[in-house]
Amino acid sequence: MTELEKPATAGQEFARAWPVLLAAMLGFGLGLSALPFYTNGMFVEPLGKAFGWSVGDVQTAIALMPIGTVLMAPVIGVLTDRFGARPVALVSLGLYALAFAALSQITSDKNSFYLGWALMAVAGSGTVAITWSRAVNGWFDKGRGLALGLALMGSGVTGIFAAPFANYVIEAYGWRTAYLALGALPGLIALPAALFLFKDPPRVSAAASALVSGLSFGAAVKTTRFWIMWIAVVLVSIGVGGVISNMMQILTADGLDRQTAVLAMATIGLTVIIGRIFAGFLIDRIWAPLVAAVFLSIPALSCVILTYGEAPVWALFAAAALVGLAAGAEFDLIAFMVSRYFGMNAYAKIYALQFVGFGLASGFAAPLFGRVYDTYKSYDPILYAAAGMFVVGALMFLLLGRYPKEFAAGRE
Repeated sequence: MTELEKPATAGQEFARAWPVLLAAMLGFGLGLSALPFYTNGMFVEPLGKAFGWSVGDVQTAIALMPIGTVLMAPVIGVLTDRFGARPVALVSLGLYALAFAALSQITSDKNSFYLGWALMAVAGSGTVAITWSRAVNGWFDKGRGLALGLALMGSGVTGIFAAPFANYVIEAYGWRTAYLALGALPGLIALPAALFLFKDPPRVSAAASALVSGLSFGAAVKTTRFWIMWIAVVLVSIGVGGVISNMMQILTADGLDRQTAVLAMATIGLTVIIGRIFAGFLIDRIWAPLVAAVFLSIPALSCVILTYGEAPVWALFAAAALVGLAAGAEFDLIAFMVSRYFGMNAYAKIYALQFVGFGLASGFAAPLFGRVYDTYKSYDPILYAAAGMFVVGALMFLLLGRYPKEFAAGRE
């Protein structure tokens, strides 16, 4: 039996595959799921001044991300299962970087803005968690939860620096240059990292051998578990997507100045990292749906805090931090639970359909929050609704039951 064929300890898995984790962290953090999501709010004010667009007009762009998700996620799932994650990620990173930079050329016609976002969503569909998590799941078994947390914490790192970076470039050089600068990040950082460090697992490894075990895509979508998970993901994602993408406007509406609100956005990024790592550590040891129920219900408190117009600054920062904690836990929880409940045979396709739910919910939540504000001049109605969705969605994960023994590899 070769070294790769032997069951490895968690430490051996990390020693063997840390370059894959680093490349996945950079690729996911600078990919479609994070960089546009954390920075679009920075462009609301400058685009409003340049073209007279409303908050809802600018935030509608995020709703176009589900176009790429719905059209491309199933395709990405099939391609990833068939050809591996690496070639899919490399092609998508290059096209996505170009599409992001192309937003610098939009005109006062809102259709040019929306078309740019739609193209970016399609081009960047291979940079979402579907590709990165499949490779990580193949390299890791005993340390899978923590590995997923570390790989996907890239979005938290992006959450810390992206908003201040975009704000600085906008104020110093203008919003067109800011789009060019943001497009350069995946092209100059994530793409080279993926090219030199990111690899699909060898089929002879102990973890990768589990790729042949699991339900087919057709069998998985016929289970009640799949749809419980899907609905729970949708409910939680509406809250996470709507609150984070509109956080700048929510905080400034509550009286914070722009610079302080930018710092609060950076706080979200920090707690995303904490949520990723801590949740990943816990799900290697504790039943994942219980971890999900706790982490994903907490932002209900954030929504209530944000409805108080005279809340102290520390409370607003705490509200932002709690939302970040849930956003951090969400991705690795879903990736982990898909692998444990359905196996790895058709992982990318199954996860892709779960990701469609996430993409639709978080994408349409951003303009929904914006439209509610445009209509009522307040975010309070949608924040109360989001609080209820957080609680119901989080508790639904408890209905999933025990992991099937045949897919719970490495969990004696």
